[in-house]
This record gives sequence, structure tokens and C-alpha cells, in this order.
Amino acid sequence: MSSTLPPFLERMNAVFASERSNQFLLLGNVRDIVDARSLPKTSADEAFMPTVSFLLKRLSSRGHTPIRYDIGQGIRFHATRDHKTCRKAFGRGNSEREKFFDQLIQESRHDPAIALQALAECCRLELKNPVSVVIEYAELLFPNSESAHLSDSDRRRLALLRDWLGDPRFHAHRGALFIVAETAASIHQHVRSLPQLMSIDIPLPDLDARLAFMNWMQAHEEAVTCDETPERLASFTAGMSLSELRSLFLDARHAGEKLTRRSILNEVNRLLAARIGDHIEIVEPHHGLDQVIGQSALKQELDRQRQLMEQDDPQLSPVGILAAGPNGTGKTFLYSAWAASCKRIVVVLKNLRGSYFGETDRIFEQVRTVLEALGNVIVLIDEADTQFGKPGDQTHETEARLFGALIRMMGDPKNRGRIVWVLLTARPERLAPDLKRSGRAGLHLPVFDPEGPDREAFLHYTLKQAGMDYPSLPADSKMLLSKRTEQFAPADFEELSQQLRAEIALGNQLNNNALVAILDNLRPIDISSQRRLQTLQAIMHCSRNNLVPESFRDIDRASISAELQSTS
Repeated sequence: MSSTLPPFLERMNAVFASERSNQFLLLGNVRDIVDARSLPKTSADEAFMPTVSFLLKRLSSRGHTPIRYDIGQGIRFHATRDHKTCRKAFGRGNSEREKFFDQLIQESRHDPAIALQALAECCRLELKNPVSVVIEYAELLFPNSESAHLSDSDRRRLALLRDWLGDPRFHAHRGALFIVAETAASIHQHVRSLPQLMSIDIPLPDLDARLAFMNWMQAHEEAVTCDETPERLASFTAGMSLSELRSLFLDARHAGEKLTRRSILNEVNRLLAARIGDHIEIVEPHHGLDQVIGQSALKQELDRQRQLMEQDDPQLSPVGILAAGPNGTGKTFLYSAWAASCKRIVVVLKNLRGSYFGETDRIFEQVRTVLEALGNVIVLIDEADTQFGKPGDQTHETEARLFGALIRMMGDPKNRGRIVWVLLTARPERLAPDLKRSGRAGLHLPVFDPEGPDREAFLHYTLKQAGMDYPSLPADSKMLLSKRTEQFAPADFEELSQQLRAEIALGNQLNNNALVAILDNLRPIDISSQRRLQTLQAIMHCSRNNLVPESFRDIDRASISAELQSTS
């Protein structure tokens, strides 16, 4: 038998034992199963049980009288004897009062207000074993909504709860109250702001918990064939709850299939989409930095950062990287390749905003829970200026809360070294200074259009893709190619490569004359003025002198700032 208690229970025990509070709001991974082997008289079938069931059984074993309530099934007692004990204490020898008690319990299935009154009365009973109450699905009982939109029944429930928990007799009560919900944002503010209500977060299981559960599954269930070691497979299941992990095992066993890295990642993404929506995705880049053309200085700096992250010293690891640069420079491709080289889980964050009241807060809370459970993760945020733009006086309070939540999470010391943020944007000036400073995305490593040897590398690669050899070209063809591609961004080189390959696919022979004809026919859109401004902004947001393009190194920051101001 394991003697280890779940960490959330240890935190609650410390608060309860110190008499700081006997009221708890349980949040996060509240629908999962937990290791229950620390409970006395636990059978093999009960080794892992739902969190609320574990809590009730733990309370009973510690001399409490547990009562369970949810809006769907009403009040339920953990044991028949508990019902009889409470009924007798409520009646005080009066059979009519005992009948009235039974009526309250019965009506609690249909009227939440009656249920709350009955629960409060149970907590006032003088029993040898104090009553402790667990309220499940609290987001349905006390939904988060603007006060003006609350119904009369919503207001009545909130008033009853506040009266109950504000009663000095309940503060002195030897039992406890546990309000259970997945996110704080789904609970009404009047509940969250109760002064004695202590929030306890139940995180998704960490690597050690997942590995222990997988080993238990392999030992106590029919074993599943895996193509990796248990430790590796456990690392791939980051973000999964134990109940989801159990389903994964049972499905694989039923189908007679092998568990693989790819099948696990597919399942994790499916579960995340079902749990949160399409706001977060775990990706597996299939290209590395060796497939990134040019950018030699930036690749060296990123490789240095990778080595620092591998030191397992949070103080050496960057918290976040701001990757500015003009459109079409390949920022996403390059940083995805770097993330793959770091051998970390790579997560893409998408639009985190919800369409109705409180949804944005709930989404971010769920995303935070997943990211902190994943650990050793690189988070890519494309078009970061549109997702987390600079807040101003006219910013909606929801946007302000989202920005504040991101800032707090990035600055949380426990996440340093475990979560590395990469903000990709062509408009870094639109990001708030708080987001770009040291301790957040303070390392600025932009991606510029290639120059010099890096540009020549693009020419080599582009022609090689079409079966042509750049060094073998006549001097005049090289000169023409260099001149016509002088303003090319990496995306434009990709367009040229596609045109060359298209000619081959159509059966046309590629030679110098054909190359010249294709170059003459290409007409890239003229956005040079826009790209210059984006390049200047990237230079202003650059942490390393050797990353600044050679053609801009003689221009000082003051001159760049003046040009930007004159065009804004």
C-alpha cells in the first residue's frame, strides 16, 4: 500500500489543521481518478478512484460524516448510517421533524435552494462525527454571469451560500465544505470572493504520477504492447488525465494495437480539442534547423540557447523569445525547426478569446493547467501582436484580464525553464512593453531577409531544387539572377523554386535562357516600403548586434527611431 497522499490533499490538510479555513474551492483536474492506495482497507479494484469519491472516503475514514450534493441528484449520504444519524439528530426525538428532514432531502433533488438550506442545517447538527459537505458541479449551481443577468433563483442561491458560509458558527464548525468546479472563471464572482474560501488547484498528473499509473496498469490489467520504454511513453502523455490514460490503454488492448508516440500524440490532441476547443495544439515538427536555409548567425544563437536549456538550470534558460521580422522571412518555419531540435513538446496557441461572458477567462485557465502539466514545453504564438496586442485606455476588461493572466504566467518562477514562450510577429511595436521586457519575452532574436552568403545559399538551394547547379551558371546569368532576386524574401525564393519545378513537371527543359525567361516573367508584389518598416522595427527589437543585417549596421538606433516616427 502506498502512503503517499495526493498533493492537493496535503495542502488542504495544512490549511485545515492550522484552522485558517474549513471552506475550500477545488479547481482544475477535479474529474480525474487519483491514487487511493493510501486509504485504509482499499481493495485492488479501488486502487484508483474518482477524486470526489476518494475525498468522501478519506473524510469518512478520518471521523467525518460526509454528504455529497450536486444539482442533478440532490443530497446523498456517503453511508446509510450517516443518513440515519443526521435524521435522528435533526428530529431530536420528534418523529414529525424526522419526516420533515426526509422531505428536505427528497426535495433537494428538485430545488437547489432547499438543498443549500438543508446542507447548512446538517452542518449545525451536534454530532460526534462532524458533517463535511462536498458540492459538485458548482458551475451549474453558481454560474458566472453578469449580476444584471442573474435570475431570481440564481440570486437566492448566492444569498443562501453567503449567509451559510458567513455564519460564525460555521467558521467554528469541526467539519468542512468543498465546492468543486473545473475552473474558477466558471464560478460566480460572489462565490470566488468569499473571504474564507480557499482555492485549491488540482493539477493534471505530472510525469511521475503518469508513469506510476502506467506501470500499475501494466501490472494489474492485461498488458499493452508499446514501441517505447514506459518512461518515454509517459512523457508523450503529458496533458492527459489518468482517466484519459486508462481509456487509451483499454482501447489499445481491445483493438490489439501497439501504443506508439504518434498514436498517443493524436489522442492527446483529440482530448485537448474536446476539453478546451481548438485553442491549443501539440505539434510535432518534421524538419530541423539543418533544413533552414541561410540564417547562419541566428541558428548559432538558437543552438546556444538550446544548450543552455539542456543545463537544467532555470536561471540559464530564456523565459521567452520575441521573434520579430518582416512577413515572409520564414519565422514560423525556423522556430518550429528550433523547437524540434530542443526535443521538447511543441505547443501552438491559437485565439484564446471566447464569445460569451467569462469564456475567455475559462479558456486561459484550462490552457494554463495543460501547459503547466506538460512541462518542458515550447509555446509558439504566431501573429502575437493580434493575440496579445498592447492594452490601452479603451481595452475591454476581458482583454486586460487575458493580458494580465499571460504576464503572470510568464513571470511565474515555477514555470521558468519548463515553459519557453516564442512570440512571432511582424509588428513587435504593437506588443506591450511588459511583454517584451526581461523576465518575459526579453530575448529578442528576429528573423531578417538573407544577405551576403545567406542569400547565396538561397540561390544554391532554389536552383538545386530544380536540378540546376548555381556554380556552373555563366557569370552573366549569375549576375542577372542576383540582381533580379535582390529584394527577394525567403517566401519569394520559394515562389521561384515552385515556378522552376513547374516547368520541369510540364516537360520543359531548364537552361539559362529558360531561367532568364522565368525571372523576366516573375512580378512580385511591391511591398518594399512596408517590409522596410517591418525590418526597422525588428532591428529595434534585436538583442544581438551580430543578427542585424550588414546593410543596416551603419544606421544608429536614433536614426531608425526617427524614420519610424516620420512614417507612423
